[in-house]
Amino acid sequence: MRTLRRALSGAVVGSLAVATAVLAVPVAASAAVPAAPYDMLSYSDGPHVGGTASGTFDDNDTFTQSRTGESLDLWFTRGASTMSAYLYAGSDPWTAGTSYSLGGLGHPQLEVARDSIVHCAQDAGTVTVGDVQRDSEGVLTGLAASYTLTSCAGATASGELRWHSPTGFVAGDVASRLYDAGDLAAGSTGTDQTVTFTGHGTQSLVLGQAAVTGADAPAFAIVSDGCSGTSLAYGQACSVTIRPTAVKATEQLGLLTIPDNSSTGARYAALRVNGISVHDVTGSPGYESFGNVPAGSTGSAHPVYLQVTDRTGRNRPLKLTSATITGASASAFDIVDDQCSGKTIASGNGCYITITASPKVVGNVQANLTVVDQYSFTRTFSLVVTGTPSLVGTFRPVAPVRLLDTRTGLGAAKGAVGPGKSVHLQVSGRGSVPVSGATAVVLNVTVTGPTAAGYVSVFPTGRPRPTVSSLNFPAGWTGANSVTVALGDGGKVDLYNNSGSANIIADVVGYYIDGTGTPLPSGEYIPADSPVRLLDSRDFGADGKLPANSAVTLPVDFGADLNPHVKAWAVNVTAVSPSKPGYFTTWDGNGEPPTASTLNFTAGQTASNFAIVPSVPCSDCPADAQNLPSIAVYTSADAYVIVDIFGFYDDGKVGDGVRFQPITPVRVADSRSGLGIAKALGADTTVSVTPPASVVDADTLGLALNVTAIAPTKGTYLTVWPSGVRPGVSNVNAVAGAIVPNAVVTGLGGTGAFQLYNFNGTANVCVDVVGTFYSLSGGSAGAGLRSAGPRTFTLPANQPAPLMRTGE
Repeated sequence: MRTLRRALSGAVVGSLAVATAVLAVPVAASAAVPAAPYDMLSYSDGPHVGGTASGTFDDNDTFTQSRTGESLDLWFTRGASTMSAYLYAGSDPWTAGTSYSLGGLGHPQLEVARDSIVHCAQDAGTVTVGDVQRDSEGVLTGLAASYTLTSCAGATASGELRWHSPTGFVAGDVASRLYDAGDLAAGSTGTDQTVTFTGHGTQSLVLGQAAVTGADAPAFAIVSDGCSGTSLAYGQACSVTIRPTAVKATEQLGLLTIPDNSSTGARYAALRVNGISVHDVTGSPGYESFGNVPAGSTGSAHPVYLQVTDRTGRNRPLKLTSATITGASASAFDIVDDQCSGKTIASGNGCYITITASPKVVGNVQANLTVVDQYSFTRTFSLVVTGTPSLVGTFRPVAPVRLLDTRTGLGAAKGAVGPGKSVHLQVSGRGSVPVSGATAVVLNVTVTGPTAAGYVSVFPTGRPRPTVSSLNFPAGWTGANSVTVALGDGGKVDLYNNSGSANIIADVVGYYIDGTGTPLPSGEYIPADSPVRLLDSRDFGADGKLPANSAVTLPVDFGADLNPHVKAWAVNVTAVSPSKPGYFTTWDGNGEPPTASTLNFTAGQTASNFAIVPSVPCSDCPADAQNLPSIAVYTSADAYVIVDIFGFYDDGKVGDGVRFQPITPVRVADSRSGLGIAKALGADTTVSVTPPASVVDADTLGLALNVTAIAPTKGTYLTVWPSGVRPGVSNVNAVAGAIVPNAVVTGLGGTGAFQLYNFNGTANVCVDVVGTFYSLSGGSAGAGLRSAGPRTFTLPANQPAPLMRTGE
């Protein structure tokens, strides 16, 4: 590309809008209209709120020029002001009626400068040639063109160029690049600004309707308009008067725009006013410390008093429009009572905002109370709380205990639960669950003998029944699902049956604690870095089928540093090709299996269920597995067994794990309606599911879910994982046409999403969130915990063999 070399050597590339304080030099009132042929150059940098520039020079000014072939060098001078243009023709001669793209080898280039400042790069934009004059030998003698330059700072620039041309032109100037009303007290009105436009063409400048545009347009009112609908001949002028008002306590910019008949299409004038707040809003206390609060708990409420003062002494009131908690750790604080937002406060008076602190990490946590007033002025008040160690959100596994069996009258009236009826189940104080101190329980809920297809919803007593299902079933089916549910009023949960009549059974396998009362051994959840298949007895062929009334013990080496601290496993247990209806029971392997079932199945079908299973050191294992953490799976009928591990619960001594916060179940995805998942999942399809901010915040590291496969067209399985490579495990197994739920615990990827995969056929999927996991480590809440992630573990490659224990 040719570099333009001319009298502007060494000029700086920039924008005309910042070249000088006043860029439009008006034509003298006594100046005569130029006569043809014309020499002129005009420039306008278009709509630019930082300051618009325009200028027109013609034969009434001092003009020098030169031509080299088809290229022109034009220079105009008016007093101390200059404007110049260098138009390079490229490899082809100019042709009338042709538009040329600027830049590139052999293409035209244009450089426009004002007072030796180059305003736009020469290789971006277009030049449209309207008239070409040549002598008898074809030598260029005259040219008329318009141009648009797209690489100017701030806005596109455009204008007209004439060199010895008979073609007239339309042009106009504005007297100043920026009409600045200066600093004004917020809410007050400043001195009127008069914007003057001048015609500067051989043809009249016809003006349209004047208007102020831009986000801050309300700050600039047109109080008189002598321009709209007028025509300005050469040297004629008109004015528009603008009245500025500081509607905000910040800088406000506007643009007075009048459409016209020039090639630019409009005249522009930049407008500015700077609003200054004259009110003080002071907080008492100005720095609010919430002291020490156990991490995962909510401390006592603190009122903050905000007082308004008009420091000018005019006693003007001030409206406070909003109050929010801001900052990286905003989720650690809540506004529980706001007597300020939307209120107009008289000078000298005040209002209260009451705040609670709920730190989710150990250590200092800071955020701000941010208050915005009617003038968009923002004030912040510091908040700090120190999270102290606690047991809140930790888990205590228990040996499975049956709390409910409507077949026998255990825990509720004897008899099947009818359609639209609920069981109010007392949980606290039963089955090793303490009378107080538990926030949520993990239940294995079983339905047997339903007279119609339907579902059971499990939710805290005393709260509205959510529109989610915990366990779906067809008529006549016996099946179970693991359900994690917050405890409601009186330590109870409700089990609602929506259709037909069915007996309901519930076994408790553990509970999450609130940290109050006498401390009991409990631990955090430590997820696997990727879910792992511990056992697939199909790998052993026909010999891998576990006979009826037999069990398999799974000793697992988690590593020497973790083995002593493993207290319970989070697993998915799957039965494949059972010979007849039956069930699996999971337990720690000590003694006989408990009477509670983990998984119910029918003959020939694949079924799975999530379970949290207590673990103990294996005392009767071979030497390579002796004292390793172990669990066991019992089967009542011949079946293959699959066990996938997703994580474990420690004894509270590993550290850097995650803790649980129960919520009332909420649906975050339903492919039938397009909620969270656009449509049904096809075969071998993965979708990313992002729960809403009302469920997941910056501190959320994982979720407790209920995932339901709905009427797949073929037998399939679903897999849920945080991100990255899909693990070789399954979470939900479903035959064609079935509706199958299963509990899932998953981490979240760095974007706050998790992945969901469907193996075969087409299936609709629902996902319900029953709780969230967070960390007490990693520094300030919200400071990148998800991207850093909680502590995870990787199982060593060489694991001891499972122990098949055949029954009689």
